[in-house]
Amino acid sequence: MKRKNWPSFFTGMLTAALLFGCMTTALAASGAVSFNRVTLSKDGEVIFSKGEFLETSAGQKIPSSILYTDEQGGGTTYLPVAYISSLFGEPVAWDGETDTVLLGGSLPDEAQELLQHLADLWLVDGDYPKTSKGETYGPDTLELLLGYAPDLIAAGATNGAEGYIRRTDMDHVTELMLSGELAPGEPYTVPVYDLEGNVIGEFQFS
Repeated sequence: MKRKNWPSFFTGMLTAALLFGCMTTALAASGAVSFNRVTLSKDGEVIFSKGEFLETSAGQKIPSSILYTDEQGGGTTYLPVAYISSLFGEPVAWDGETDTVLLGGSLPDEAQELLQHLADLWLVDGDYPKTSKGETYGPDTLELLLGYAPDLIAAGATNGAEGYIRRTDMDHVTELMLSGELAPGEPYTVPVYDLEGNVIGEFQFS
């Protein structure tokens, strides 16, 4: 198995969950935000219903829509780019260097090279490696290739240790953000584990 040390990984995440997370944080500061207020249909077929959450391939629940109401009472509805583009067969990607959402075509060459590099470093027989307990581990950026995130996500602790945070802990942070229990900019920490399940530090969201 190849060496699997990787620095803190939150670079260039292309999941709908993080696209929503960034947008939700910005909008929530106004206090005029509500979720899941619309039903979406395509060619007469209901895609999702009012009040319904969506679920990413990693199992994270995200809003199906965000309604922002301005000071004059006007409303603007936001829908998840990655989800909507998939309905029309259009790939979506994120260019971190230019902060650009890319619709259509394929990933930029640099992004493809990074994904291939990560795959070469981490994947075993085309899949995430597993711990002795059967949990998958690695950088969740590889979800772009495999279609799902690992149970243990590579991350760097505040004390400099390299380890993993549980995907369920990330899901919990997302839920706190969406519910408003975690205020924009408020720091929140989760444990960082080694592959034996020992806590070796903490990862801070902010």
